[in-house]
Amino acid sequence: MDYASLISRMTGLGLTSYEARAYVALTGRDSFTAAEVARLATLPRQRIYDVLSSLVQKGLVSMRPGEVVKYAAAAPALAIERLVEAHRRQLPDLANDATALIDQLTPA
Repeated sequence: MDYASLISRMTGLGLTSYEARAYVALTGRDSFTAAEVARLATLPRQRIYDVLSSLVQKGLVSMRPGEVVKYAAAAPALAIERLVEAHRRQLPDLANDATALIDQLTPA
């Protein structure tokens, strides 16, 4: 599968393009520094810590403390399941919003 397709499919699961690019880069080996992720994913260095922090909060990446902090991707099966589960949790609210919108748009 080509890189662009992977990124597109990851964004379809709710990641930003920067998050998707960073996650895909992190799957390349055991761990990377933030600078290495930025270079491999071709992301601006000034944004990489925000992107990695977001991925950590979503449970897709873990931090490995040390003299230099390194980052590691969660296993793809676990990461994808976490993204899908986030959509499952949002589905009831989406259905309620859709019903309310239909009621508001339907003429009396």
